[in-house]
Amino acid sequence: MTNTSKSLTLSRLIFNNPVLIALYFLPFLRPDFINTISYLPTVFDALLYFSVFVGAVLFFTNRSKFPKIVLAVFCYFAIIILSTVIKHGSLNSAIVNTIKPVLFVMGIYYGQKTNMNNLFNTLEFVLCTIIIINFITIIAFPQGMYLKEAEYSYSRENWFIGFKNVHIRTILPGVVLTMVNGYRKYHKITIMSYIMIGIMILSSILVNSSTAIVGSVIFVLLLLIFRLRRLYSFFDIRKIIIFLIISFLAVFLFNAQNMFSFLIEGILGKDLTLSNRVFLWQNAVKQIIKHPIIGIGIQHSDYMYTVIGASHTHDYLLYILLTGGLVGAYFIGYAYFLVGKKLTRTKNSVVSKIYLAMLISFLVMGLTESLTSTTLLYPFLILSFYPELFDPLLSEANNVTGTG
Repeated sequence: MTNTSKSLTLSRLIFNNPVLIALYFLPFLRPDFINTISYLPTVFDALLYFSVFVGAVLFFTNRSKFPKIVLAVFCYFAIIILSTVIKHGSLNSAIVNTIKPVLFVMGIYYGQKTNMNNLFNTLEFVLCTIIIINFITIIAFPQGMYLKEAEYSYSRENWFIGFKNVHIRTILPGVVLTMVNGYRKYHKITIMSYIMIGIMILSSILVNSSTAIVGSVIFVLLLLIFRLRRLYSFFDIRKIIIFLIISFLAVFLFNAQNMFSFLIEGILGKDLTLSNRVFLWQNAVKQIIKHPIIGIGIQHSDYMYTVIGASHTHDYLLYILLTGGLVGAYFIGYAYFLVGKKLTRTKNSVVSKIYLAMLISFLVMGLTESLTSTTLLYPFLILSFYPELFDPLLSEANNVTGTG
């Protein structure tokens, strides 16, 4: 049996079976509450080994080349691993933080070629189940579900998915998948999509996460704005990134946060002085200047507290530059550039508008959050490059059969 036939056999075995699809993706979506139950972490660790095995076999037995956007994201993660090794960082954390999104991308890449309907229906079901269970725990335990140490202190603001600020990193992609997959099947935004949007907003408010609230509100507002074609033409992911970089520099270099008081105080719920954030950013910039090429990779928390005063930079752009340097920033910037170009070209597509709203929401949240361990961000960034997978009209126009 040739390598190609082995790959096809395994792909069909996994991606024609919804149960095996769910088992493949579950370890990448592992809710933090799982870690509080004695035997479940072992089960999820075993599932991760299963996913690694499947991903490795598919990779080494499949001769098809990855698209440029996939290679760009993979190169970004490779730079982080390389930097971590060279700078003697936390290699275990670096591998865990990179292998999950990489294997997630590979699952989508090979799965949509084998059985796209099974893949996205199952993935939507798994994500919606996690989000709904999380919402139930928020209702049942309004003060929090369990204690957990977070940056040398204990917090009870943890629910099924985990700490309140990380919920949105799973919920927003879950909402987006529900919307685009519903549109793929029914050519409209489904009732389930509206229910999931409602759960996202209520969850964010009930746990009182300013990060989640800003992400949810911006996502919904953008969807409403995008209904107006004249306004939609002003939104381009490349322009948004440039605007956010300029905004960050204005605050960082010129203390211009008063210009953004409506966002910082009114929406993000942060102190207008941003004194703590600016202090961290200054220290992070010093480290970036010292290690400009490939950054310092993923370091141990103790080291990070010593050099910048926190476990991470609390800013997405600085996190990319600190962990991957200019080389890492080039690769991930190139991925965003490709997506921006594609979304502009397909700007009349409902699916493209949904993806654009999601990406802008993440980038705005990234002004004060590093978006660390956001497993779903980069797989959904890549999916954003392929709106035709979910938009029948685009698919027919481009004669698309997959991401290859």
